[in-house]
Amino acid sequence: MFSIFINALAASFLLAAAGLLIYLFLVIREQRTGKFKRMPSRYRYQKRKSFFKRKSPVSSHRLGRRLICLLNGDVCTAERLFDHAYWRYPGQSDSWVLEKVIYDLERDRRSV
Repeated sequence: MFSIFINALAASFLLAAAGLLIYLFLVIREQRTGKFKRMPSRYRYQKRKSFFKRKSPVSSHRLGRRLICLLNGDVCTAERLFDHAYWRYPGQSDSWVLEKVIYDLERDRRSV
């Protein structure tokens, strides 16, 4: 009687382990095939502070407003692009950096 109980317990343990392995296999396969969607960039960078601890000229500058219009009102992406270009080209003025970002954005859109 006791051996039947142990055999049933071992069988249920093996069944649970097999189920866990199948579940892990399916999760890993879904992750590798890319079925998990990434969050859009406007959400990923929403809580991020500006690269430099200063007010970004994106919203106050004429070229900054043009950049925001090119990005369909996405201020977070505009600030992210400005911060990256400002970091990449140190010593350049804010106007130059904004012109560079706008030029690169328009150039990339032409090539598509």
